[in-house]
Amino acid sequence: TAKVMKGDYIGHSLADLDVHILCGVVKEFFRSLECPLILFDMQNLSSAINIKTEILSQVSMLPTPNKETLAFFMLHLQKVARSPATKMSAETLATVLAMCLFSNTTNQEDNLEEMLLDNKNKRMLVQEMVKMDPTEWKMIMAGKL
Repeated sequence: TAKVMKGDYIGHSLADLDVHILCGVVKEFFRSLECPLILFDMQNLSSAINIKTEILSQVSMLPTPNKETLAFFMLHLQKVARSPATKMSAETLATVLAMCLFSNTTNQEDNLEEMLLDNKNKRMLVQEMVKMDPTEWKMIMAGKL
């Protein structure tokens, strides 16, 4: 992973790399961003009756680079979830990736229960985003939503 992140990888194709290394690079990329990809207020989303509508509302308020990157990434994760070869559901993808997509909304004084609830909410949100209609993500990428 470190070799790929530093640009030292001299392979001919990403297909030559182990999928776990690629996933590690993607996670490290999102963790290294100065501004996290997702900047939602989790309190609003966790209590929303129609979570899909609330997610779309929150995504529409993101800065354009975040919005377009998130839409592209969600479309990719939907392909991964549909592929029988990966054996990854929306739930497992959310478990693996949610924490590196959000800003850290908990601080060290929070108790363990609050941190676990925050993590659960983030996983649930990413899972819902992966399950959303791909047309909505494509509209976001086209600047129509």
